[in-house]
Order: sequence, then structure tokens, then C-alpha cells
Amino acid sequence: MVLVPSASLAVICMASASCFSFFLFGAGPSAIQDIAPAPMRGQFAALYTGVLNLLGAGCGPVAAGALVAVVSLSWMTVVSLTPARDRPWVDGSHHNSVFDQVFVYNGFGRLDQSPLALLNNASLGIELPSSPPAAWNRLLKGVDGRDAGWLLPAGLIAIGGGLIARRRQPREDPVRACVLLWGTWLVVLFAAFTLASSVNPYYTTVFSPASNCTPFSSVNPSP
Repeated sequence: MVLVPSASLAVICMASASCFSFFLFGAGPSAIQDIAPAPMRGQFAALYTGVLNLLGAGCGPVAAGALVAVVSLSWMTVVSLTPARDRPWVDGSHHNSVFDQVFVYNGFGRLDQSPLALLNNASLGIELPSSPPAAWNRLLKGVDGRDAGWLLPAGLIAIGGGLIARRRQPREDPVRACVLLWGTWLVVLFAAFTLASSVNPYYTTVFSPASNCTPFSSVNPSP
């Protein structure tokens, strides 16, 4: 369904909507300053900011996650209730179940089972390069080490060095925040891929942002 006839008009509409949608950020505090009594303007502004942050930054992501979960589960339920003869076979599922695909094939099954695609290839006599077995150094050797593993040592060293170098800085230190952000990304994915039963080489591309940004985040000329 096309809402606008051209890309230029779509950009204009999006820019206009974005522009007007931000008016409330200035209108709210301005209205508070006009309505509130002069001695209480600071308290009213603090209350407004606190409620806005609590509901927007606190409840907003939780509500968005809950909405995504409800919509996803409802779609999965509709697919499951549809007779098998009236829909395609659910890919990656042993029993034509979308719940099996989501929670087993793309979920917990990654930890202790061989992916269905590898089993199918084996049954057809198709031999593809397999990833090394689960081990602490899996990402440092073989095809995985060649593609992305060689960047991991530099990233891990940068995490430790960055945290040590910025240990005396205040909690709001942006450099340390970047090191923690990219370092957490790197460590969590490293642990997940180390424990997974099978890892396709192209999966390791998710290391690229963290492994490249972490060393540069740790380099800062300021004290």
C-alpha cells in the first residue's frame, strides 16, 4: 500500500511530522513556568521532569517490550491454530510448530542440539564446513577465528585497560560508559557463542561493532 506518490513527498511528510512532534518538549516546561506560582516553579519543573522520565524512560521500554511480546505470541498462536494443510510448513521445526521454531530451533536448542539445517544437509550427503565444538577457545581457531576471532583479544585488552584507566573518573564519565557498553556486548556474545552447539561463520559479524569500537573507546587524550 502506497501512502504517498513519491519518495520526495514522503521525506517532506516525515520531516514535518518529526518537527511538529518535538513541539511538546518546549511547550510543556514553558506552560509550567506560566501556570505555576513563582516560588514553586522549581518544584513543578522537577516534578514534571521526574514523571516524564519515570513514565517515558522507565515504563516506556517495558511497555514496548510487552507489546512486542503480545503481538509476537498472538501471531504465533494464529499460525498454530491454522490447519497445517492451509499454511506452509514452519521452517526449522521438527513438528511443523512455530513455537518449536522460535523456542527450540532459534532458542534453547542452540545450546545442546545440532541445527536442523545441518541434519538435513547430512541426510542429503551435503558436506559443509562445520564449526568447532563448544569450547572456551572456539572463536579463536578455525573459520571462526579467521573471520572475527582475531579481533577479540584486542577488544578484551581494551576493556580491561579502559576500565583501569578511567577508574577514578566520575560516574558520568562518557568514555567509561562507552567501554562498558561495547565491552558488555563483546563479553555476552563471546559467552553465548562459546556455549552454543553450532555457530555459522557469518554469525560472528555481530562482533564487528563491539570489537572495533571498544579499543577506540578506550583511547582518550583527556585525563
